[in-house]
Amino acid sequence: AHANTPTTILADKSADKSLQPIVLPTASGITSVNITTPNARGLSNNHYSQFDVGNSGVILNNNRQATNTQIAGFVAANPFMARGEASTILNQINSSKPSHLNGFIEVAGKKADVIIANPSGLVINGTGFINAGNAHLAAAGSQVNQGQVSGYQVGGDVLVLGTGLDNRQVDFTQVIARHVQLDAPIVANELQLIASNGYIDTDGTTTNTSAQGKQITKGRTIAVDIGELGGMYAGKITLISSEIDTLVNNQGQIFSGLGGLQLDIGATLLILAPFLHKAKPPLLPKMQ
Repeated sequence: AHANTPTTILADKSADKSLQPIVLPTASGITSVNITTPNARGLSNNHYSQFDVGNSGVILNNNRQATNTQIAGFVAANPFMARGEASTILNQINSSKPSHLNGFIEVAGKKADVIIANPSGLVINGTGFINAGNAHLAAAGSQVNQGQVSGYQVGGDVLVLGTGLDNRQVDFTQVIARHVQLDAPIVANELQLIASNGYIDTDGTTTNTSAQGKQITKGRTIAVDIGELGGMYAGKITLISSEIDTLVNNQGQIFSGLGGLQLDIGATLLILAPFLHKAKPPLLPKMQ
């Protein structure tokens, strides 16, 4: 099923017209999104009713003139960029269902930070970002203040499975959810993983609320659950949990390079497999 998952991206017709991107096929047949005109702060704010990426991937078109891309070849200009490209591309999904990200997401044209936010959750299986500076994957609703994304209201879970998340092409990866289940690897340069139920500022500051994660014995909750096939491989890893009595359950591998591993949690760390701190990374899992 994974290999044949189609890309289905639909603008949210109930959103203001200025928040509705235009979804088009490229000459090669790969779906391209003409993202909305950026505001004075460089934010392109895009709302969708569905955002599912098939294994062929999707283009976020941040391009004033036709350009070449890695996954779709030649891509025409996006007329919404006539007065300047976006520095941040917000993709807010307003749906009762999680988004399935099974292919690469490439920014065409000017490099930009990319946010994928769905309060109903994200299911990641073979995705990654190309030509993005920072990548933010949030099981949350985004909050925009004074023309910038200021934070997230966390609502859902992030599940990483299959071929996982390969974000070696971006500088910084942030994953935000109530509960994170890693049954496949995340490979990144710098990784920040935030497990929280409530409001989170963009810098990771959490507003503490009662634990709502995955219940386990004695009323404790697991904020981050790393299965045997899961793991985190990054030059630097930061884990943040706002809950007082939560667990990070690691049965997989956590590898952090020279940047080290930082825990900023009110959580107990339940380690059933070793943390690895080496200058040289282990043999990376096969991603694609």
